[in-house]
Amino acid sequence: HWLSNSVKNKREEGKVLKIMSKAKMNMEQFSNVVWCNLEIVILKICSYKEWDAQKVLVYNENPDKLNEIEVVNVFICDENNPIFGNAKSYRESAMLKGIYLGHHFGLPGKLNCIDDYNIAFYHPDPGKIIWCYVIKYVLSIFAYKQHALHFKGGAVEYKKRGFLFLGRGGSGKTEMINALCRNGAKFITNTHMLVKDNYVQGIKSNIRIRRQGKEFYTSIKELHSDNVYGDKALIGGIFWINYNKMGDNVIKKLNSQLAIPNIQYFTEAVINWEMKEDIADYYHSDPFRFAEYINFKNRMIKKVCEENEIYYLNVDIFSNEGFCKTINKMNEIISGKNRKNTLDHQQSGWLSQ
Repeated sequence: HWLSNSVKNKREEGKVLKIMSKAKMNMEQFSNVVWCNLEIVILKICSYKEWDAQKVLVYNENPDKLNEIEVVNVFICDENNPIFGNAKSYRESAMLKGIYLGHHFGLPGKLNCIDDYNIAFYHPDPGKIIWCYVIKYVLSIFAYKQHALHFKGGAVEYKKRGFLFLGRGGSGKTEMINALCRNGAKFITNTHMLVKDNYVQGIKSNIRIRRQGKEFYTSIKELHSDNVYGDKALIGGIFWINYNKMGDNVIKKLNSQLAIPNIQYFTEAVINWEMKEDIADYYHSDPFRFAEYINFKNRMIKKVCEENEIYYLNVDIFSNEGFCKTINKMNEIISGKNRKNTLDHQQSGWLSQ
């Protein structure tokens, strides 16, 4: 497997039981079990009661990949569970104040990040915490373990290439992806993606739709039927999108020096979702290991930007001209890469003679 490298599940059931016993928790309480596949790690979500999972794409049966990749236990507990003692980290303290992550906040909750493979929390709306915090945090930790980048953004597969659509919140990424998927492209992701070795892999979470100031969640299958690309895709190009309603349609090349800070602040997961305190706590406030983590991400972002064509996409998504310009640029990028591959092959053949 591209990302997991066939890593076996390191946790033993005995370890979980030991943790629960120490906290005076009874495993039999957690009879409601569902699974969430994040490609490089699987969440086993165990709850003491039924909960609304509309925000998260979950399965009632064990995923096929269970024996191939690692599993993180997520325990949805009641408010008075003894697993919750004094807050030990920044996020555990913030959760008590109703601050989940970045601009996500609401009713107070409780959190205990026990170790890499066990997280316990309480909240009146468990799906909100799994969506707002658990998935983002776990993906950022395990992406680094697999030497991959965790990006926020959208992506489609088009003519055997992956195209990334990045940008600020509300910039039009979702609308552009939906339009492309109605016209020959295949859906890769709308929120979470993993980038490694110039390939992109989408995380198939449920999709948040915003309409008339309200938001709701729908499954990928409902939105895109069977038009979903499930494998990794070689990156063809990257678009930094900024939707406009003025009818203007501008596509302009963005050099790596300009692209890097935008991707660092609005696409890379830790900075975009303000998880620096979580990563610092994960490394027990060790400045050396924290710096290694950040420096790795910065090197990877620089490499991605230098290896790919990046364009600023300031178009009216709903206009025929804007959409056609975008498709034409994607075709132009693919043609250029195909010509380069042909030339490289011919030169290689000439040299080998």
